[in-house]
Amino acid sequence: MKKTSFLAILLAALVLAAGVVTKDSELVKSYVPVLLEQLQAMDTAVPKEMPPKAEAKTQDAVKTADDILAVTALDIGQGDSILVQMQGKNILIDSGDRSEAARLLTKLEENHVEQIDMLIATHPHADHIGGMKAVLNRFPVKQVYDSGQNYKTKMYNDFRLQIEKEQIPFEVLRGGQEVPVNEMVKLKVLSPQALYKGTPSDTNNNSLVLRLEYKDFAMLLTGDIQAEVERDLLQTDSEALQAQVLKVAHHG
Repeated sequence: MKKTSFLAILLAALVLAAGVVTKDSELVKSYVPVLLEQLQAMDTAVPKEMPPKAEAKTQDAVKTADDILAVTALDIGQGDSILVQMQGKNILIDSGDRSEAARLLTKLEENHVEQIDMLIATHPHADHIGGMKAVLNRFPVKQVYDSGQNYKTKMYNDFRLQIEKEQIPFEVLRGGQEVPVNEMVKLKVLSPQALYKGTPSDTNNNSLVLRLEYKDFAMLLTGDIQAEVERDLLQTDSEALQAQVLKVAHHG
């Protein structure tokens, strides 16, 4: 029996008893107001257990949280490193310089990274791939993407050799491709269609230009492209450049 029902019955019994004893009984004067106050308090009190409907709403909120896309620009000094996360999947785009590798690993751990599902090198300059070796040594990496430039430096060669040694799937990306993420997130490659030659900086201009899409949100990740590629992108598909967030090319 509920407490409120019990108290109501007790109150009724006391009133009846008071009628038998005397109209001005001390029992009525002393206990009836107290019982009425307790009944009112119990009727308005918040139940300790969450009702089914409220619990369902909580579960819906958790489900919505799983659908959040998080994009974090990691503070690793001079260079780029951007972490994209959704539903437990981690995409790391560039890794900053080698001198900041320890800082990068700390930032990744602070963001609860335990593995890298996609590791993307926009281009092979040191301030974009310098931390790659440290990332490969610390975390399991499922897939590596690259712009496919024949860039002959020890740092880049070591990066490629380690990928081969650990037999990590590797793919060169070109404009027009789409990197599979999940049913809600798209990662489209806008450039380069083919490698540039003869520009003031071919390595920079051959950076991967990526468009991250989620629902009605879009972000452009432009590596270190320069004016030549910017002009080409505007002329070939300016609509693809419409976005809420721009990672400014070549550090601004």
